[in-house]
Amino acid sequence: MAILTYDQFKAYVAETLWRTNDTVFEANIDQMIKDAEARMSRDLRIEDNLSIISETITENSIALPADYSEVKSVEFPPKGAAAYITQQQFNGRVKFFESDSQPPPFYTIFTKKIFVLGSIGADSPLDISVLFYTKIPPFQDNPTDNKFYEDYSDMYLAAVLRQAYIFLRDHTTAGIYEKQYADLATSVMTSEATRKRSGGPLHMALPGIVA
Repeated sequence: MAILTYDQFKAYVAETLWRTNDTVFEANIDQMIKDAEARMSRDLRIEDNLSIISETITENSIALPADYSEVKSVEFPPKGAAAYITQQQFNGRVKFFESDSQPPPFYTIFTKKIFVLGSIGADSPLDISVLFYTKIPPFQDNPTDNKFYEDYSDMYLAAVLRQAYIFLRDHTTAGIYEKQYADLATSVMTSEATRKRSGGPLHMALPGIVA
């Protein structure tokens, strides 16, 4: 039977582990899946999870959305790309550029906001475009239509089974699924690098497996 829904997936995990009708396991499986999704969100940087914000701002910051995972690039159209600097570097430049209506091409990230330099206001707005990776879309929030699961079901299952065996205190088997998950995640990133859809290859790295 093809797994098409979140409930079917949970049932399949329970059956795989011979835990059907195990009320303690069933009460915790949602959290296992969330933990696996958090792991994948940290590890994977794939084109399918890219999103963009393009706005005209009248203050020196722009909030990042709830599904934000990591920034890929920031631009100030039509001037071009901006470079990331640390919060300490940013703070050291604030006074120097505080009256500059043409902000320098730098930004920093703090408390899930992007901050820019310069005198930004209603009379001197700034066009900004932020390309960012989103978190893995929660299967529980999309119980009947989750494209990420459909495209990467083997990796998804390995990540969840790893969490399940940790919950069951079987760390030996959890280690087996950790390796399977890492191998599949590396395969996904290798395929992503081959596509080169962003104009250049994405680079693999483990742990973290980020582009």
